[in-house]
Amino acid sequence: MKNFAQQMAFYSVYHENKINIWIHIIGVPIIALGLFMALNFVNFGFKIGPIHITLASIYFLFVIGYFYILNVTFALLGTILYGGIYFLANHLVFNALDAKTAIIVACITFFGAFALQFVGHGMFEKKRPALVDNLFQAFMSAPFFIIVDLAFEFGLKKNLQKDIADAIKANETLKEISSKF
Repeated sequence: MKNFAQQMAFYSVYHENKINIWIHIIGVPIIALGLFMALNFVNFGFKIGPIHITLASIYFLFVIGYFYILNVTFALLGTILYGGIYFLANHLVFNALDAKTAIIVACITFFGAFALQFVGHGMFEKKRPALVDNLFQAFMSAPFFIIVDLAFEFGLKKNLQKDIADAIKANETLKEISSKF
């Protein structure tokens, strides 16, 4: 497995424009909400407290587990952010909305926010999205990396930002791959 800076480098070469980065910081959690809502419809028929155990539960645990493999500090923040989104999705599907409305909301949030990602890449980044080259990025890595991007936007973790820049410089093919639209 690539180290954390190398994985961030792959993501970072696809996301260099500040507007596109902010579109992702806002849009990726919205995509996660839509995905969690949709996955909640695969219900395993039991609950732990108020939470229905569903395919969304399994996906959430895999994603958070992956976060902890990458970086514990950012994983803690990811657990809070995506845990809240997971609980909201569970609540919306099982308590707040009827099934038809929940499906509509899941589709609008998922596909609408994904469309914004493509707009960000086409209009602002002028590069194809990373998911074209690595689908894993879209559903496992991007939710994590936007937490890191947010830290960078607030001037945190400068040493990690430098390590990522060094990893990009050490692998010039990353720039070539990401520059094709």
